[in-house]
Amino acid sequence: MDTLIQVVEQYLNDDGGWSFERLSDRTVIQSGIKGKNSAYRMYFQTNEDMEILVVYTMMPQNIPEEHRVKVAEYITRANYGLRIGNFEMDMNDGEVRYKVSVDMEGGKLVHSMINNMVGASVSTMDRYFPGFMAICYAGKNAEEAIRDIEGSE
Repeated sequence: MDTLIQVVEQYLNDDGGWSFERLSDRTVIQSGIKGKNSAYRMYFQTNEDMEILVVYTMMPQNIPEEHRVKVAEYITRANYGLRIGNFEMDMNDGEVRYKVSVDMEGGKLVHSMINNMVGASVSTMDRYFPGFMAICYAGKNAEEAIRDIEGSE
């Protein structure tokens, strides 16, 4: 039976167009993907013992320190109501990522699941990316940025 990391590698090879590398700890694959609003780093992290796959889509730049509190509010507002995954920010360095994960205990990881995880992660990061930029570089507050992104949802 293939390990989770092997299934992810097979998906990336079979899906075509993916350039990737397995990182030194051998449980993480690093790649990249381009959305409509930016290009993003992606990480596929596996834990074979716990049978978990986590897909991270990373913002291309960290949030400047002076905007982290406003961005934390933006992330909280964005996360409310999201059905798959969530945003996270490291308050120490301003790294922002979108995380989607699956617990495979007793199941089998298949390519369509990885494809759905990638799609949800990238599309959500790409949708909310302009709000991060509006807060950092256009002087918007979190409520305004969410309203611009979500409208009257």
